[in-house]
Amino acid sequence: MKPFDDLSGYSKKTVPEMIQLLWALYADMVTDPALADSARQIRSVAEELERLREMARQVSLEDRYRGSRGKKRSTRRVKRQTQAREEATEWLRTVRTATPSKH
Repeated sequence: MKPFDDLSGYSKKTVPEMIQLLWALYADMVTDPALADSARQIRSVAEELERLREMARQVSLEDRYRGSRGKKRSTRRVKRQTQAREEATEWLRTVRTATPSKH
């Protein structure tokens, strides 16, 4: 199987445009009884996409709020992360190697 390297198949539309397109498609399909099951699936996808978009907006607002509270807290977090990374690196440097017969 070949990996998918061609990016031309991806949509260039924004999420709100895709949601509008799904709702329009749903509105066209819901009137046809033969397409009722497909219309329900499209409706559930549109609702899920709207829910995920709202969650992404909430995360964005929370990140913006956290960023506006000051640099001191983030500096401590970065120092803590750096120290943890250095401790892990030091542990890897000092760990004893296994004997070849154990492999």
